[in-house]
Amino acid sequence: KETLIILTMTIVFVGMSVKRFSIRLE
Repeated sequence: KETLIILTMTIVFVGMSVKRFSIRLE
């Protein structure tokens, strides 16, 4: 169960970083 939580948090963190990066690119 802990692995799933860590994986979800990582995906969310990466997703937010990608959104910020794409906004800066535009």
